[in-house]
Amino acid sequence: MKKIIVTTLTALVLITACKKEENATTGSLELTSTNLAGKYKTTGATFTLSGSTIPYDFFNTGTAYPACEKDNIHTFTASTTTTNIGTYNYADSGVYCTTIPMGRTGTYTITPPNQLTFDGRAYLVESLTTSALVVGFDSTGVTSGVTLSGRVKLTLTKQP
Repeated sequence: MKKIIVTTLTALVLITACKKEENATTGSLELTSTNLAGKYKTTGATFTLSGSTIPYDFFNTGTAYPACEKDNIHTFTASTTTTNIGTYNYADSGVYCTTIPMGRTGTYTITPPNQLTFDGRAYLVESLTTSALVVGFDSTGVTSGVTLSGRVKLTLTKQP
């Protein structure tokens, strides 16, 4: 399976393609704990190799995001005292990955204008709207002896 992923990612780098640019997100919000507050579900995850403009969708392709993780909920709670901190909870919901539901709780911090740190990682907030949070981070890993570096982008959709 790892060879297939490496081969696919390598092929993506070698292929050149035209991509229509998307319009800028309208209705964007300032990154504050009040605007961030809510429940979110991960609905997209891509990896773009360094030097490439073609993202690899690892949310819908392969086994990187099993069904038991696609329904989990990220909850950000606003601070009552400041706009730059709050609490974070990641809950295993719906289909459980283990027999005992797993989760994580902690704090998050916002570093203006667009950095959000939670769950041990600093994310660049690419967009925050009333319906979604899109974050990204640089990643380097070794797969089948090949070092891959690039950008991970996660789309979290706000839940009712």
